[in-house]
Amino acid sequence: MVVLLFVGVLIWYSGSTAFSLYLQDFLYSVQNNYKSISIFKTICIATFIQSSSCWVGAIVFYTIARTWATKSKLLLSIFAPDNVIASSNDIENAHTTKYFFIAAGILHASGVLVMNLTLALSNIPCVHTIRCLEPLLAGLFVHFTQASSTLNQSSNGTIVNNTQYWISILVMLFGVALATFRGGQCTSLGFTISLGMITNILMITRNVCIQRISRQYGSLLAQCVVYTISTVVTIFILLTSNIFNFPFKQYVFVLCLIGIFSFIYHSTSIVICSMVTLVAHSLLTIFKRLILIVVAAIYFRSRLNSPMIVGSLIAAFGLILYKVDTETLKNTLYRTRQFSIGVVFILLILCTGALVSRVFNFGSAKNAFSLRSSPMRTNFSLFYWKMSGANENFGDKLSHILLMSIVGPNLSLITAEEQSAYCKTPKLLAIGSIFQFSCENDVIWGSGVLDSTTFPSKSYSKIMRTLDIRAVRGPRTRQFLMSTFNISVPEVYGDPALLLPYYLTGYKKASVPTILRLLILHFRDDTRGPSIAGNTPIVTINACLPWDQIINLILQSELVISTSLHGIIAAEAFGVPARVLVSPHVELFKFHDYFEGTQRKLRYANNLSEAIQMGGEIPMKLDLTKLRNAFPMDKFEAKS
Repeated sequence: MVVLLFVGVLIWYSGSTAFSLYLQDFLYSVQNNYKSISIFKTICIATFIQSSSCWVGAIVFYTIARTWATKSKLLLSIFAPDNVIASSNDIENAHTTKYFFIAAGILHASGVLVMNLTLALSNIPCVHTIRCLEPLLAGLFVHFTQASSTLNQSSNGTIVNNTQYWISILVMLFGVALATFRGGQCTSLGFTISLGMITNILMITRNVCIQRISRQYGSLLAQCVVYTISTVVTIFILLTSNIFNFPFKQYVFVLCLIGIFSFIYHSTSIVICSMVTLVAHSLLTIFKRLILIVVAAIYFRSRLNSPMIVGSLIAAFGLILYKVDTETLKNTLYRTRQFSIGVVFILLILCTGALVSRVFNFGSAKNAFSLRSSPMRTNFSLFYWKMSGANENFGDKLSHILLMSIVGPNLSLITAEEQSAYCKTPKLLAIGSIFQFSCENDVIWGSGVLDSTTFPSKSYSKIMRTLDIRAVRGPRTRQFLMSTFNISVPEVYGDPALLLPYYLTGYKKASVPTILRLLILHFRDDTRGPSIAGNTPIVTINACLPWDQIINLILQSELVISTSLHGIIAAEAFGVPARVLVSPHVELFKFHDYFEGTQRKLRYANNLSEAIQMGGEIPMKLDLTKLRNAFPMDKFEAKS
């Protein structure tokens, strides 16, 4: 039974962790990629998936309990007798408890909805630290509603010392306060705490209703009915939120993963509840939350600071004091050591899984801004090229989108139209041929020179010696800077737009392209363009269209032909074959620079027919790890 319990806990922890990570990834990805889609619509979809998976899990295990549990000693030992004996016919006589069923279903749907909203506005470490208070709030509810003779009674019937009881409450409150207020992880702290407490209250009230029903009808049957009502409620909410314009094709894979892992998580939770006492289940839950916080930091490539870790451990210790009487606590030290070894083993497995997920690049490092270990500075700005009164150029706009995904929506911006702000304070230059806009002490991450023959070298000699260069677009830019200004430039290459798939995870290459040929014209080129080359139809767009429209078109294409450099880079970043089409209005220096930085030679086409015949360029050969690690996060983190 011990081995079976350990395997069950491992599956429970794994399912819960994977479900939470992909849910967070989904919520943030939609917010970053589709500004027109409301948060409410997104969390309604997530809530429906969770409620329906709970319902399916309860139905599956109720069926097992009714059909096979009485025939197997093993299953009978897993499912408590009240789960097995209950008959669905009893539900017909539930006149006196029907309101408890309805209330529990509505409370469950509401609790999940509010928790998803909290996750969308904050992050996993913050939300699950606040959720650690649920056992405390539940205990206080019991304390003030039950008779004094039954107060502070542990699971084995002994009485928890009154002093120990109140000390444990203070310890838990201190731990959670330390982890949230001093942890530096919670965004919109006051709002997040309020929503987290509302979630706890809703879930506690739901549990009270379920316990009231379970006494008469069995916990599995009660959960089946409650989750059925909850699913119906979420369907109603879903339909009222007008979900028909939601980009389900972009997110079908991650939504399926959320559903699968939610089913595994909630199903195994039902089994674990049947196998252990309420005290043990509470302890397992709080350890699960601690593990999730650590794994989330690995998955999202963020850092956990000491207040978050120490505060969470203090809260866990407070819960142990709160739940277990002193005598039992003394007699369970050996078991605690064994359990701790098991927890460490599970943690190693889950952390390995998180690292593997990062290697295969399903997850998104874009959420680092919400999972950071310290507040972000607002006086360090990103510069990107945007002329006054003009539409935004695709490549230059990507700099804004990428940086906002990394450091958060409060990113400070300076554009080319704000000439008076160029050199007031140091700034970051990233995507684009924008070295000519650099000022003293600026930071360079992946920028390039437009043309070495026309760069105003003399007027920039002093400025170049003060630049903090972390990476450049390619070797031609590096060689030009070193030979012209005699400065040191790291051999770290790559246009930051190559990192788009790491951050904009909602965008995936179409498995079956719907566009045969896509022609992306530089903003200086004729916007009309050709519609056909020989017998091949071509979809032609200009690089001044909205950035998300261009990316969506790229992802639906079999071949991208472009006179715009970032039409090529974005296509190659997402694995879509691309070919450069030469233009009389665009300098080739930056194309050579980019291709040589990816260990290839530039081979361009002179006309459309030649581009189609040549097909896509060979895949790039560049490890993006150096470019990712070169990002100047230190410039955005506030000094403590």
